[in-house]
Amino acid sequence: MRKPVKILKKLAALRSMALLHIQGEGTSAMVNNEMLMQSLMSTQKVVRSALADNFDTQQMMSALMSLVHICNIELCKPSNKNEVKAREVYSIAAVTSYIDTLMSQLGVNHTSQHAEHADSAASSQSLEDIMNSVTHFREKVRNFSLGGNTANASVEEKSRIKNHRKSHSVLLDSSDQLRDELATLAGIIIKDTTDGKSHWHMIDKASGEVDTES
Repeated sequence: MRKPVKILKKLAALRSMALLHIQGEGTSAMVNNEMLMQSLMSTQKVVRSALADNFDTQQMMSALMSLVHICNIELCKPSNKNEVKAREVYSIAAVTSYIDTLMSQLGVNHTSQHAEHADSAASSQSLEDIMNSVTHFREKVRNFSLGGNTANASVEEKSRIKNHRKSHSVLLDSSDQLRDELATLAGIIIKDTTDGKSHWHMIDKASGEVDTES
């Protein structure tokens, strides 16, 4: 009994620390965005395999706790005021969202006692605030990765943009990965427009109707 309780406490502790980081209230850790996203994708692969393999919960939780450990290390790194914050929040938000969604699908409540008794309206507002931040920062990362619009660009400019996108393909792929995972796991749809803006809305999986929109 002690081990499950210990795991839930670790998940709750990470969630609290991650949310503070996302909201700008925690320390400004020098998070390695690319490494965290790679760890997240590796964990997702192991979890999918474990669930398909006769619901191997031991393998699944081992992979999940490894991700939690890595995320804790990143969040506890020394701060650097010159570090770009957008990509840091993006990766931490992706990890937190994945863990929340996975635990919810498994029917496990890993939030703290304070969160358990929080008003539902406040919880909805918290989700909306987080998603607004995630969408905004993802928008910035995606636009940076694209390097510009090729519609009315010169031949030289198109060549520059092409090379820029190639050299920043990891960031672009990661932003697409986050969009796809949010849609699949949480019913959160992020749409990118031609003018470089991004918007999100949540679909109620039961009714198929838009539940929250921003």
